[in-house]
Amino acid sequence: MKINLFINDYVPVYQRKLNQTNTLKNISLELVKKIYRPEHTYVLRGEPTEHPKFRELLDIFTEKNYILMTEASKLSSLIGYQGEIPYISFSYDGFQNDQIRGNRNLTNNLIQALNYFAQKPTQLRIEYIISPHNYDWFNVDLQIIKKFMALYPKMKQPATFIYYNIMIQ
Repeated sequence: MKINLFINDYVPVYQRKLNQTNTLKNISLELVKKIYRPEHTYVLRGEPTEHPKFRELLDIFTEKNYILMTEASKLSSLIGYQGEIPYISFSYDGFQNDQIRGNRNLTNNLIQALNYFAQKPTQLRIEYIISPHNYDWFNVDLQIIKKFMALYPKMKQPATFIYYNIMIQ
C-alpha cells in the first residue's frame, strides 16, 4: 500500500515565500515510528527537508520504502543526509519556478540536487506542475524538461500535474 505522509503542514501557496505567514507544524518522530510498517511504501510530502529532524526522520524508514517529494527548498538537508535516499521527485514549475514560488532560488537548488544525486543510486523524477501561473510558458518549459532528460538520462519520465485554485465566492 502507498501511504501519503505529510511531514509538515506546508502546501505551496504561489507568490508567497515559505513561512511568510505562519510557522510550520511538523509531524513528530514518535508518530512516524508508531505508524511505520516495512511492508508499505510512504510518499513523504509537505516539504520534508524543512523538518527540523530531517535526518532522523529518514532513518526511521529502515527498508528505504519511501518517495521523497520536494521542491529542494533546503538543499543542505537533502545533500547532507548520509544515508541512501531511494527516490526523489522534485516539484518544478518550469521557467517561472523561482518567481512563482516566492523568488527563492529553487531552480538552482534543483540543478545542484540533480547533479549530486545523478552520481548516486537514487531514482530521480521531476513533477512538472501546470498552473495558471505558468501556462503561457508551457512550450518553453517543455524544452527545459527535455533538456533535463537529456542531461540526466537515468531520470524517470516526468510526471505532470495540473494545479488550479478555484476561488469560491
